[in-house]
Amino acid sequence: MGLKISKYSKMLLHLDKKIFLLLLLFNNFVLCGQKPIKKITADLTEFDRIKSNIRFYGNVKVEIDNGYVLCNKAEYVEKEEKVFFDSNVYFVGISTKDNLKIDIKSQFGFWDAKNKILKFGKDVVAMCKSLYNNGDLMKEVTITSNILLFDYFNQTISCKDNVEIFSQDTKILCSTAKYFYNEGTIFINDEETTDKMRFLSLKENLKLKSCESKKAVLNLKESKIILSGSIEAIFYQ
Repeated sequence: MGLKISKYSKMLLHLDKKIFLLLLLFNNFVLCGQKPIKKITADLTEFDRIKSNIRFYGNVKVEIDNGYVLCNKAEYVEKEEKVFFDSNVYFVGISTKDNLKIDIKSQFGFWDAKNKILKFGKDVVAMCKSLYNNGDLMKEVTITSNILLFDYFNQTISCKDNVEIFSQDTKILCSTAKYFYNEGTIFINDEETTDKMRFLSLKENLKLKSCESKKAVLNLKESKIILSGSIEAIFYQ
């Protein structure tokens, strides 16, 4: 005998299970064959049928395209087709097509399943490892910022606010950065900003101490950086 519930009634199901497959709620994804959200697991699940939201608590793991997100809490909002992450967020992404491995840590964020965009906020640290050519050495970049946007479609990683980039014995401080990881190029302060970027050398044997400019382009493939606009270079005495 089925359970009848009026459309104005609210039903919350608390399931103390490790694995909860969202077959009914994600039915529209499965039918169209896109499956932008593959599976979500957690210790505790709260299912709100009226709002069509699902909340997950404890050891949450969200499997998405080419990766997964770990966090303490998450909420799937069906109307927006988004999963919101909260507390100790950790993303691991691997793309064999782009030869990219990326790890991102933050305090909160969300996954836009429709547009395939990941956004992270507060204390964001991203570590990217890329292999651009066969036999080439692995190029590693670490980026910290307040806001980070990972765009699957356009193959870009955009960072804003208090951005720091560590790569190949150099440190770069700037307002914004956009990393085209498939090309191995990072555009620094490409957006309109009055703040200058600062390039610091971490090599002790290099006479150049630091450089400042309005904009810069970091080419990881060729291990080069091009500065432009009001350049000021400071050397060790």
